[in-house]
Amino acid sequence: MIKRVTEKDLMQEVSVWGEQAKKKWDADYRVECQQTYVFDDYTLEVYNKDLPVEGQGVKSQLIEAYSYGLQQGQPVGTNIQKLNDTLFIYSFPLSDKSYLKQVCKQDFAFVLLSSKKIISQIK
Repeated sequence: MIKRVTEKDLMQEVSVWGEQAKKKWDADYRVECQQTYVFDDYTLEVYNKDLPVEGQGVKSQLIEAYSYGLQQGQPVGTNIQKLNDTLFIYSFPLSDKSYLKQVCKQDFAFVLLSSKKIISQIK
C-alpha cells in the first residue's frame, strides 16, 4: 500500500519517538556504559561534551554545537535534524539524574531513526 507522507508527518513522528527515547534514557535506566546502543526501532549514541569532534558532516557539526553549548554553560534543548534521505537524528542533553550522565559520564545523546521505519509506523 502506498502512503502519502509529508515532511511535517515525518517530523511529528520523529518527535514522538525521540521524546519516548528521551524519557527512557533520562530516567535511571541502567545499562553497561558504551557509546552506542542498538534497538529494533532506533540506535542511541551518547557523547561527552569534552571529547574532540571528528569529521566534517552534519552529525559532526551537531556534536560540535552541543559540546560547545554545554562547555559554555548555555542551555541546550532537543533538536531534530535530517541527516540524509534515510536517517533522522533526534538529539537531547541528558538529565543530571540520568544513569548515563552520572555513571557513564555522558552529556548528550542522539537517537538515530530510519525514515523507512518511521514511515511504516505512520497510519
